[in-house]
Amino acid sequence: MAEAWIGDTFRIFPGPTSPAAVCRIGIMKSVNGGYSWENRGIFLEDYQPRLILKPHNQSNTFPGGVGDPSAVTSGYYLYLFYGEYSYPGSYDSAGYDPDKEWSGQCISIARILLNDFEQPEGKARRWDGKAFTVPHDGVGVPIPSLHSQEWTEPQLLFERPGYFLWYPSLQPFNSLEDIENKNTCLRLGQKARLFIKNIRPERSEYMSMHIIEFSK
Repeated sequence: MAEAWIGDTFRIFPGPTSPAAVCRIGIMKSVNGGYSWENRGIFLEDYQPRLILKPHNQSNTFPGGVGDPSAVTSGYYLYLFYGEYSYPGSYDSAGYDPDKEWSGQCISIARILLNDFEQPEGKARRWDGKAFTVPHDGVGVPIPSLHSQEWTEPQLLFERPGYFLWYPSLQPFNSLEDIENKNTCLRLGQKARLFIKNIRPERSEYMSMHIIEFSK
């Protein structure tokens, strides 16, 4: 059974003496249930011209990039929701426009054929507002809203007083049923484990304390 992991990777900018890094999104593959992983390459990334530098970016963390991915499969494609953190075009300190920067800070979407997972670099396409035509390293168009969808009202799933809860994800069990059905985080069974990053000032850990059961 092959499993895919899609997540953030980081490129140091501009060199080893800088505390800043540019987040990218890569794909890794496992054929032994996650005991070892093989790097299959970059899914999405942004380059130097789009990075937001000083004086307009005083952060020592990120000058831009893409990150925080969340994936789902449908048909022949994997669709990836992700955060856009770069300037929506070429950054120039002399012609910097804060409104333009904010127009590109968003959740966007890209997709890739499932058959391209073995050699993914350069294969993904970002959303252009009407179709998936923008290259994996190009400037996509934000998704302004999902108000045309018929969503139910959100409900509180879990809270833990005294903690910040980040990066929730659902993962299959290491059960015979999940293994036989080749269930992954992209295709779950009726039950799944809820993982959440629990953060306090003195400690940060990723853990699972609850089980989610789906019903129609």
